[in-house]
Amino acid sequence: MILEEYVSPTQPPAQEPPYVCVLSARDAERLDAHIARTAEFLRGEGRDTHPAAIAATLCTREPMAHRLAVVFDAVDDLADALEGHLAGADSPRVMTGTVSRSAAPATGRSAPELAAAWVRAAHVVWPGGGPRVSLPGYPFARERCWLPAADAVRRPPVTEPRGEVVLSTDTPVIAGHRVQGRALLPALAYPDLIAKVFRDHGYAVEPADGARPHRAAPARRPPTGP
Repeated sequence: MILEEYVSPTQPPAQEPPYVCVLSARDAERLDAHIARTAEFLRGEGRDTHPAAIAATLCTREPMAHRLAVVFDAVDDLADALEGHLAGADSPRVMTGTVSRSAAPATGRSAPELAAAWVRAAHVVWPGGGPRVSLPGYPFARERCWLPAADAVRRPPVTEPRGEVVLSTDTPVIAGHRVQGRALLPALAYPDLIAKVFRDHGYAVEPADGARPHRAAPARRPPTGP
């Protein structure tokens, strides 16, 4: 039962413009998708989001190799800069970089200096303050990762020994074993039959420790009357 809707506590933004928007991705294609998704959000449901909250939220995300930083004052400015970058326009407020290792820590404190340091992988201490807001997440590539076909990973089948033994009531091991007048195959005969099949296929079969191979009893004729 929901008794009361959760309301995020109101936190006045501590930052003053200009702000820095930072976006990153594993490769250039994913970065462009990230930029497009963020611009679409800012033109739609995110148009009333406080710019300080956008900057404060994005700077908490794990940075990746392909990076983009935008220095902006308002949400519309940020959306314009993101769309312009996708269209190929140059702007002194938009900075990009591809990094493979960390650079020296940032020394400047202005928004442009922090943005330039971040895109070259420098450690940046961002200005504190500003509430966290819900923003578009990472645009995963949606690649399907199928497991190899079962036939490709299945081990080659092991050839199992197969054999055929023809038995009848005249077989000595059966003829000599009657229960209530019925000729039955003794249970101890099964291991011998299985061992015979393996021996026929070239396997060495040794009796188990302490076990003796079964020997069929000689056939006995039922007693006859005088």
